[in-house]
Amino acid sequence: MKKFDLDENRFTRISGFLTVGYRDYLAARTLLINGLLYRGVIISATSIEKLLKVFIILNGSPKKTHKVDKLFDEAIEFDTNLSTHINRDFIDFLAKAYDLRYFDNEVFSKPSKRFKLSVAQYKTLAELDLTAITILNSFKVHYSGYELKSEYHSHLEEKYDLLYDKNFILNKTSKQSLIEQNQKVYQIKTVENGGVMERFYQTESAKNDGVFIFKDER
Repeated sequence: MKKFDLDENRFTRISGFLTVGYRDYLAARTLLINGLLYRGVIISATSIEKLLKVFIILNGSPKKTHKVDKLFDEAIEFDTNLSTHINRDFIDFLAKAYDLRYFDNEVFSKPSKRFKLSVAQYKTLAELDLTAITILNSFKVHYSGYELKSEYHSHLEEKYDLLYDKNFILNKTSKQSLIEQNQKVYQIKTVENGGVMERFYQTESAKNDGVFIFKDER
């Protein structure tokens, strides 16, 4: 864990990203747990985007981008340990999911484009928890002689339900057992006429294999 003593400017910059990024993380968890997978994966992407920006601001200055994959590349330049603990395939998965925000972008409006993404409920939740908590635990911040105690740290102490519910890390339970159970899946893909097809189903075949973008989705 790195420790940072902040001046007022950097303190102001990270405070907003840290607060909103963490709240997006809680919102994403809530959506995924309740099976609202379309919005859940989008908010997952925005939460990790903001948390990565906190990490990068602490170490330098982030690029002006919303793309999680580009921010992750920048973050690991400062700390290669992130690449050891965070699944790159999940980062690329979130980067793809970011395109789901609008249906008038070129991914969906150009027939020549091909897009396909599958979101498994608990598999996505488990990797989101691992990614967010890895980033949140990678730094400690001091300002004006005091350690910054964020909402995340307060919620850890009180065992806040929205943070702890089905969180295999904080509850010290099996990641595999969480992932390899019956769960909801949302799938979206473009079709040849330029339209979009969605599919919702249940599966018992999710695997704890770290794969989030399958061969036919690349």
